[in-house]
Amino acid sequence: GYNDCLEWLYETDKSLDCADNQGNTPLMAAAFNGKVSTVEWLLSNGADASLTNHENKTPAAMAEENLGRNMGAYKEQNDVLYNMVARLKAAAEGKPYQPLPRTEPMDEGED
Repeated sequence: GYNDCLEWLYETDKSLDCADNQGNTPLMAAAFNGKVSTVEWLLSNGADASLTNHENKTPAAMAEENLGRNMGAYKEQNDVLYNMVARLKAAAEGKPYQPLPRTEPMDEGED
């Protein structure tokens, strides 16, 4: 599957930051689709979290887009996605990652 393809790229010294025709890297695709384990694998193997695509979006921005789409669907998943965004932002800024505290879902009427 997808992870096998990424491992092949890594093992053959291909760039984990290769981009498609829209400038999206594997890290961006994994972030947008909420693939937390793939994001972690890519970051731990040197993928660049500071790159932007042709729309000037970083992997963190794409993950936030995904989080916005799925907000409130599953509390546990929201916590995982929030922490994935925090991990991507820390990596892009070259800072250590600090897990975010667990969140409480907002009521639909709250701002």
